[in-house]
Amino acid sequence: MQKQLLVSDLEGVWISGDIAAQCLPFISNITGHELYRSTFPMLSEWVYNKVLRGDRSILDVGPEVYGGTLRYVAPFIAAYMDEGRLNNLVRESCSLMPDAEKTISYLQSHGFIIYLVSTAYSQQVYLAAKRLGISDERVTCTPLNFSQFSLAGPHTRLDEILDITRVYRDGVNIDGQLTDFFTGLLNTQYGEILTRVNPMGGTRKTDECLKICDQEKVNMDDVFTLGDSVTDGHLEHGISMAFCATRDALKMARTGIVSPTTRKIGSALTNYPDIYEIDGIDDLEELKQHPSNFKALVERHDRMRQRLRGKLGGKI
Repeated sequence: MQKQLLVSDLEGVWISGDIAAQCLPFISNITGHELYRSTFPMLSEWVYNKVLRGDRSILDVGPEVYGGTLRYVAPFIAAYMDEGRLNNLVRESCSLMPDAEKTISYLQSHGFIIYLVSTAYSQQVYLAAKRLGISDERVTCTPLNFSQFSLAGPHTRLDEILDITRVYRDGVNIDGQLTDFFTGLLNTQYGEILTRVNPMGGTRKTDECLKICDQEKVNMDDVFTLGDSVTDGHLEHGISMAFCATRDALKMARTGIVSPTTRKIGSALTNYPDIYEIDGIDDLEELKQHPSNFKALVERHDRMRQRLRGKLGGKI
């Protein structure tokens, strides 16, 4: 019997919390400066677009640009938080998706070997994995090692980034200001932190998936891959499924799953390939041939995604 192997993302699939975003109001309360949820994704998108245009001088931190939000939040976490505060925030603010524990248990009872390959910080991922019944040996994520952080003195550069991004958010073209800011930032302690935080996203997830397949002796074409966003590069390989996903993830995957509960994931995996008669499970290869139908599906996924991100499925 062929081994059933699942390589899955965590955030947006099995948990609803985004720990990088959850840190922002916490830090705002400490500093008295309002950090907007849009600030760091905006910075990530700005740098990403620079890289797409071939400009790598702006932030030379390696080839991977996916998951950049976690990189840009890291200096703030280093300056204003510690390991204990971050762990407490993870426990208080991050929740499992509906029926996540039951679905994982169901899949394991049907012989599935489950690996988590997550872009999220290690503090969040290992806690969630323990609750889900997945061992640490089958977890890969973005390490956030406080022992590497040695910030001292006033954090004026962090205040400066807020002023710049507020203007950027209002639609003013300040490309030069942001370029100067990042160039200067790379020569500070904050720049050192940026280069040390290497998010597990995009092509790194693909590489990790290949490594897992080699370890488990499963062909890359036969592995089940599961994710929900553009950071899930492993969705371009194997028998790929996107759960309540973004447009980018749906464009990469073979199968789309939209449901208020993760139980539909269990149905899709255990009944594959005879799954497209099940409500909420769609053949994306077919839908991509019809732009209007694909657009409608993206909208369905987006609505459910927003609903689930605010729905508590059990505290971690």
